[in-house]
Amino acid sequence: MKVQLSTIRLPMIGTLLDKIPDGTFVQGPIPGIGGPFHTAGEFFHPWALNTKFGMDPNRLQAACGPLANEIIPSVEGFKDAIQGLAESFSIANDGPFPLCHGDFGHNNIIVK
Repeated sequence: MKVQLSTIRLPMIGTLLDKIPDGTFVQGPIPGIGGPFHTAGEFFHPWALNTKFGMDPNRLQAACGPLANEIIPSVEGFKDAIQGLAESFSIANDGPFPLCHGDFGHNNIIVK
């Protein structure tokens, strides 16, 4: 039976560990974040706590020049902003959740 990846909906946010013969999936924690999460809000709280911006403020200052005075406070306030919005961030807070992968290249898909 063919399944289009774009049609897969999951009951929780987490990693896929196994597929059960009835077509459902066993889900587990996301490394470094936890879970699986039953709502998007549950996911966004630990995600925001664990996210890291790619540049330290000194390097960001050098890269942004005169705009740094606006950009750096936004970067520094990002985690708190996400924490405050976590419960209302998603239009489907209670799922089901689409399959999502940061790099769906052909070299990152295994088909059995």
